[in-house]
Amino acid sequence: MKILITAATTYEISPFLEYCEQKFERRNFFQYACNGHLIYPFVTGPGMVNMAFGLARLEDIKTYDIAINAGIGAGMSLDIVPGQIFDITKDRFADMGVATADHQFTDLFDMELLNPNTFPYDNGWIDNSHHILSHLIPLKGTGLSVNAVPGEGMAVISSLKKYDPDILSMEGAAFLYACKMMDLNCIQLRSVSHILNDKKQAQKNLSLAIDRLNACLVDTIDKVLPVS
Repeated sequence: MKILITAATTYEISPFLEYCEQKFERRNFFQYACNGHLIYPFVTGPGMVNMAFGLARLEDIKTYDIAINAGIGAGMSLDIVPGQIFDITKDRFADMGVATADHQFTDLFDMELLNPNTFPYDNGWIDNSHHILSHLIPLKGTGLSVNAVPGEGMAVISSLKKYDPDILSMEGAAFLYACKMMDLNCIQLRSVSHILNDKKQAQKNLSLAIDRLNACLVDTIDKVLPVS
């Protein structure tokens, strides 16, 4: 099996990289090997453009059996607890459209500039509810991807109300879009660092979110590959 591990920053998967160094044989700067299986950690840089372009420029992208995107996200409900890990079953672009002067938002699907049901979209969402590792992550959620984390008065706030996601990120939809367009099995893992706009909670729980994310990533790889 050949597995691509993507992240926006090295910081988000640093413990997992240490695990790879201890458990696997380093083939080169980019690859680790274990009993004939290959793991390729790939840091794209933050944001949707970096994520989508980073995946598109991988010449051997179609040779991977699955791509795993591991990252931090903001929870959108007070019922969500920092450190929880979500398998994002569907995601969409939050700010791909037109914002009005009164901060209302109309997306490209509502403007009829894009068909909301043309692949890879399903009613405007990018669905990923049936990937091959779905049974390993029990907590499911919906994602929304932004270019700028919203604050008061921003038009994207109206898209949060419109789409009602569980988790907010800056790369998720771009990751799913790229993988779907290249017919690559994929899973998006999001660890909650805070509830949106609670900056004190974000600083307090970032380490917890990183630790939980990497523990989940290690556990997933241990279950997929025969690691001794």
